[in-house]
Amino acid sequence: QALEAVVLLSFEPSDFSTSPTGVDTTAPDYITYRSPVARKTLPPKKTGEPMGQIKVTHVCGMLLVQWSPPHISRGVPIDELQDFLRRVIEHPKVWEGCEVFGFDGTCMVAQKPPSSHLRDMYDANRFIVRPEAAIVDMSYAELRTDYGPPDIFVSHVWGETANKTLEALQKMRDWITSQTQA
Repeated sequence: QALEAVVLLSFEPSDFSTSPTGVDTTAPDYITYRSPVARKTLPPKKTGEPMGQIKVTHVCGMLLVQWSPPHISRGVPIDELQDFLRRVIEHPKVWEGCEVFGFDGTCMVAQKPPSSHLRDMYDANRFIVRPEAAIVDMSYAELRTDYGPPDIFVSHVWGETANKTLEALQKMRDWITSQTQA
């Protein structure tokens, strides 16, 4: 692919932060990065498509420069999404302090042991995504998957269990396979 343009970006010491508040990102403010991070949004392509961001991080006395693709290029392959959901369900630790909502809307705090069919995406975010990806200012897709532009957009309900979401994905896959074989 031909280079469209050369972009000059300058980073000042004040651009670096260990908090998302001080960085051009949408990460929640309760995250603290392991190392100071600075982000600069790249100008869009001539077609108007976003090109992502350049991220600069101080790591162990070195300067690390990375490209962070735009969100539209961070689709997760369905196999890897299913593997992630299995990982949520089967994670070996007991997850403490999880919120569980009753049918009447009351909130209780509970433990969710391995293979619990009660683990949801709020839990996945708290116990997997934030500790692994958010603290290094990356999306989980960038860090752990073979991401790329999606063919199908799949949304999920954060409060639905990972088990139910996994079942729904499998049903969708089975239906797509049946349609392509017809």
